[in-house]
Amino acid sequence: MTELFLTALAFPDIDPVIVQVGPLAIHWYGLGYVVGILFGWYLGEGRRFRVGYVEIGKGNGKTPFAAVIALYGLLVDKEHAPEIYSAAVAQEQAAICFKHALMMIDCSPELKKRVQVQVGSVTVPARFGVFRALSAEHKTLDGKIVHIGIVDELHEHPNDLVVDKLDAGTKQRRNALILEITNAGVGRESVCWRHHETSAAILEQRGPGNDAWFAYVCGLDPCPACHAAGKSQPDPNCPHCDDWRDPKTWIKANPSIDVILPGSYLARLVTGARAMVSKENIVRRLNFCQWTEQANRWLSMVAWDQCAGPLAFHALAASLHGRKCKLGLDAATVSDFSAAALLFHEGGKYPVLPFFFIPEDTLGERVRKTGLRFDLWRDQGLLETTPGNQTDYAWIEKKILALRELYEI
Repeated sequence: MTELFLTALAFPDIDPVIVQVGPLAIHWYGLGYVVGILFGWYLGEGRRFRVGYVEIGKGNGKTPFAAVIALYGLLVDKEHAPEIYSAAVAQEQAAICFKHALMMIDCSPELKKRVQVQVGSVTVPARFGVFRALSAEHKTLDGKIVHIGIVDELHEHPNDLVVDKLDAGTKQRRNALILEITNAGVGRESVCWRHHETSAAILEQRGPGNDAWFAYVCGLDPCPACHAAGKSQPDPNCPHCDDWRDPKTWIKANPSIDVILPGSYLARLVTGARAMVSKENIVRRLNFCQWTEQANRWLSMVAWDQCAGPLAFHALAASLHGRKCKLGLDAATVSDFSAAALLFHEGGKYPVLPFFFIPEDTLGERVRKTGLRFDLWRDQGLLETTPGNQTDYAWIEKKILALRELYEI
């Protein structure tokens, strides 16, 4: 598919082998499909899809793939003075896609004829086109008229700044495209998680949809029963869900396995993660596109789940009335939870009663941004909201005083 677009459409006189860079040419089975959709579907006013979200396992060639898209936009798209940007939080990250494009140009005499490579840019004088790497570090994101914007490693972006700046620069373009390429990330409040959830909702036909948003999300699947129960990822305690340790499931997150990405490499990573729990999260996240709450895990969640007792939270809380305990407090202001936890010691076990608090005025925005039902947790008595838009410590203090009436803290 890559050869189709960089040769058959752009340079029909070129032997397809010229634009191949080792095995990266077009053994991108899944990514070739992405190219076909993004560049093969037009409406009256221009390209149908203006955003392409691609979430795929590390090592499957997504950054070289993005470099191909950048070169196509620079050389082939019928757009006057195309401006192509590879953008990231840090300049070093933004330059990776740009460097892949330089390597492709260096391997192709035909591409060399059509571009001028300068320090920090590739230009096409005949079309007034330019391709550069940008970052939020140098405040160079404003004032661009973006034809194609590549957002590399979206999961590393701390906020919407880069994405919003690029998107704002597309308003004067007929066929603009923002291509976001990423692995899975950490937590549920990042821009990457919101775009992941937007993509999942579109693919599952939930909500209003977005005809200009194309999503290609690779990852392991929950079994039908767990999916019906609302789980978007495999349950590690369910024997029917996909298991990241099972080689038969690896191709779902790694469509280029044993073509670009050696299966033996994944096997070594999995073996290492099973032997060292602290590496489990990063392997599951980067290589199998499983979203995690922590960047690194010090305790296996399988071991943690085995600590579950026979009583639900409210029944456990009632059963511990009058017992001795210790209290721990973690206080936040706006964006994080505040938490108070009671720790008991009963018969060789350590029951824990946690209480969580967030500002009332932020509840709706949290639900909208993350897709998590904080409102249901509140209604179930598992989360308390304090008045206002910042955590009310006086409210938490009253809660602790009330707990002192029930437990011997």
